[in-house]
Amino acid sequence: MLLGVLGALVLALVSAPIVISMQNDAVARGVEAELLEFPLPAHAEVLDSSSAVGRWEGNGNGTMYLGAILIRSELPRAEIEAYYAALGEQDQNPNVEPEFIRPGVTVLTDPETSRLPSLLRATFGSTASLPNHYVVHASGNAPSSWHYQFDVRGH
Repeated sequence: MLLGVLGALVLALVSAPIVISMQNDAVARGVEAELLEFPLPAHAEVLDSSSAVGRWEGNGNGTMYLGAILIRSELPRAEIEAYYAALGEQDQNPNVEPEFIRPGVTVLTDPETSRLPSLLRATFGSTASLPNHYVVHASGNAPSSWHYQFDVRGH
């Protein structure tokens, strides 16, 4: 009986991080899916999409959820940024949850100190650095504090 209880306890301790990691991956894929649902700017096309779980900005512990799409467009960066900023506003788009998706635009040839561009560079490769290529990204929220704190990728 005691051996069974100890076995169940060990199984719970071992499986919890695995289950939390799988659920966190699903959250990040959800952010990616939400980005793919946004309408594209005129004359733009999606080349690739990706999601990631980890910690790439700020200090401390806590998991971050990233969804990203690589688009090609002849529009200048300022117009792409304005387009996605307007889509992220709840007043403009009532289907967007106010604290879930706030798209940002990154041009990977710009020098930045954040680790986010290096993560995106690794994900999309050299294609993302070509002219008229933009990475549209957003982060999502953890389903609970357990998910936020107990994924080793967030430390």
